[in-house]
Amino acid sequence: MPCSICRQVGHNKATCANKLKITASNKVNITMELLEKEVANIEITDEDEKYSLIENTKENTQIRILAEIFEDYIGKEISKREVEKIYGFKISCKNVNFNTINSIHELIDESENLPGDLQRDIRIFYDKFKKYGLKKIGKGKTLKYIWNPVNKYEDFVKRCPRNLFKKDKERFAFCKLKNNECELCNVSGERMAIDHWRAHSVYGIDNIEIAVLLCEKCNNIHHDYDAIKVAKNYNTNTKIIKNWIKIESRMQKLGHMPNEDDKKEQLKTIKFITDEFTEDSISLKDGFWKGLDK
Repeated sequence: MPCSICRQVGHNKATCANKLKITASNKVNITMELLEKEVANIEITDEDEKYSLIENTKENTQIRILAEIFEDYIGKEISKREVEKIYGFKISCKNVNFNTINSIHELIDESENLPGDLQRDIRIFYDKFKKYGLKKIGKGKTLKYIWNPVNKYEDFVKRCPRNLFKKDKERFAFCKLKNNECELCNVSGERMAIDHWRAHSVYGIDNIEIAVLLCEKCNNIHHDYDAIKVAKNYNTNTKIIKNWIKIESRMQKLGHMPNEDDKKEQLKTIKFITDEFTEDSISLKDGFWKGLDK
């Protein structure tokens, strides 16, 4: 197992802590240094930066078949008729063993029926992925498609003066480090934002230790409030509540404590959520809140 401090193998946390001489006074600075080093060392290739239709569709589905077609023609125009032909053939023949086929009649017998509306499937696919680089060219019989994927992080909330990371490389690396996944609800493949766990408008902290990756929905709920508001919004979702506990505990251990108003809101919301579970005859285990309810 790698060390939880430096991520290197061959020694444990205690050894690393002694080597770095971590004390209560310098722990935050060392954590900052380690985080910056970890972000800076992540290498990003052109392939990593491009949005992938394959990565964002489920295996063994019709939508994945369309994804594979456009990925095969990346950067090239392909007519609507050609997409329909390939899509229909791939679906009807997806379970055919071509090693046993000796004639067109056998192929027809082994093939499956086509889906009800090929054109509708393609329209829905286009509407879903057009913001990621799937474009239409022409109309009617001359209609063509071209797949030029955008940078997978291009759809993030735009940079602003209070951004925690000033350089694109740092932002991309941070998102890759977080697997492009919301740290609260765990959704991935959606519009994301690198957010201040402690609202910047309230605390004015520009320290990457408080950086979190949130989906647009969680980010909008969080806004300028304490992040406990997200947990309240999903008060029956223990996964999101536990994620809030994990992040909030980490922030407090690093010395980024909530102010008086936010602490009151946290305690109020924790009581509300606990009461909600109690009403549903569900008892949260002792220590569930990791001391944040005090």
